[in-house]
Amino acid sequence: MSCKIMQESPIIMQESTLNKAAMADMPLTTTLASFIPSLEMGTKIPQQGFFFYKSSWTAEVDSLLLSLIIKTKEMNKWSGSVIPIPILEEVAEVLTKEVGVPFTWPQLYERFQNLEERHILFDKVVKTNGVYWNANTNVVMAPEQVWKPILKENKLAAAYYYCGDPEFPRLRLLFGPQDIKQESAPLIFNISDTTVPVEDLNLMFKPLDGVGMAPTVELSVSVSSPPMPKVPKMKRNLFGDGFTNVGSQSNNEDMDPRIGKKYPPKPKKFPPSNLGSPHGSSCGSSNTHKY
Repeated sequence: MSCKIMQESPIIMQESTLNKAAMADMPLTTTLASFIPSLEMGTKIPQQGFFFYKSSWTAEVDSLLLSLIIKTKEMNKWSGSVIPIPILEEVAEVLTKEVGVPFTWPQLYERFQNLEERHILFDKVVKTNGVYWNANTNVVMAPEQVWKPILKENKLAAAYYYCGDPEFPRLRLLFGPQDIKQESAPLIFNISDTTVPVEDLNLMFKPLDGVGMAPTVELSVSVSSPPMPKVPKMKRNLFGDGFTNVGSQSNNEDMDPRIGKKYPPKPKKFPPSNLGSPHGSSCGSSNTHKY
């Protein structure tokens, strides 16, 4: 990420405090403490490189260091921001060959921690109300009244007075959140999202011949669903046309369970009559009475 300076700081630093050669071996926090108190008196904030790079550490070395660490992290599958010592030893060996300057793993570990602090601080600065960061140009802009409390809280924030962190994408990859929870959008069901004009309802209930059902209630300007028409009740003929139940008798013996089963009456026995013929096969009368 390159940053083109688009603004001049209203703060002017005293030249005596900018002797980088004298401060090359001093810790960065000590270096900042030597001039940050004068920021409130209208001194000028130096460029970003003054805060980030000294001695053997340059922008190119930082870029190579981050590339090697990210590559070994992907190959060895170690998680978190705590880098194993064997990884640091391997990176130190490669970095020494590439740069031509000897590096030890404790030096890399200290620089690794410094890079993590940079990521945390820059993330906090850009989230401050009133601070604007253009990710495309990497330019940071904010009013002077916004910067004063930021610099008072953390002196190293002055490194981002002009530009964002040049290694922010890779710092985010190493030290940013690894597991981002993704929630699907909730499903919303619209039961009724349209209205039916009164004119359309009138056409709905009007048959083509002009005669038929019509709404029985007065319709409002818009409704969610059409009212149901009042349909006259009709009697159903279950036995067909021309059927009458006059004189008919049901043959269902179970219609009235209180009566129980009914049987046909038994024939009555009568005493033998002397008027009958003694011959069972005779059709004539045995009576001597003459007709």
